[in-house]
Amino acid sequence: MEALGVDDPALDVEVIALLDGFYRDLGLTGVTLSLNSMGDAQSRPAYLAALREYLLGHAAALGPEFLERVEANPMRVLDTKVPDWQEVVERAPQLPEYLSDAAREHFEDVQEGLQALGIAYELAPRLVRGFDYYTRTTFEFQSDALDAAQNALGGGGRYDGLAEEMGGPPTPGIGFGAGIERLVLALDAAEARRPPAGSTPSSSTVSGTRAASGPRSW
Repeated sequence: MEALGVDDPALDVEVIALLDGFYRDLGLTGVTLSLNSMGDAQSRPAYLAALREYLLGHAAALGPEFLERVEANPMRVLDTKVPDWQEVVERAPQLPEYLSDAAREHFEDVQEGLQALGIAYELAPRLVRGFDYYTRTTFEFQSDALDAAQNALGGGGRYDGLAEEMGGPPTPGIGFGAGIERLVLALDAAEARRPPAGSTPSSSTVSGTRAASGPRSW
């Protein structure tokens, strides 16, 4: 799913709510939404400098592969699954601490929007994307029915710099991808109840809005 041309945080909320509602309509349980902000062009340089300095201070003890990854893109170290690196990563500087005022306001608006819809989430400072065109909101849905190393069902984020990087005009964008295979595995593992064939959500709307009363349905 992709939505292009709008940088309003309300769109971030709607995109996340769409995927959240999809999982709910399938009857999937045990799903956690992780949320973070990648900051913006004003936030990233200071954070990358602090993160690189911190990680390089531990590189000698963690080997050449660690050093290579830090030099290539230090943010890619944050979501590593290598057990020996976890203690260092846990103590690393966190990106939300370096957000500009504009990026922080955007992130707060996204959180307020999710709260207004009753969508639970967990802040995940280590949830990052390894490409420079990603900005601000990033999110991931994870299933507790799957192995922790491969428990992501779907996720995405803002990539406001992608169109420009490809030679187009500056165009804000946000979207997500979702894995069908992992979804099937999660449904089987959790023994979730699938909706009857041909059924539809009781109060879904195209715009993602809902009535002020009654249960949330997308």
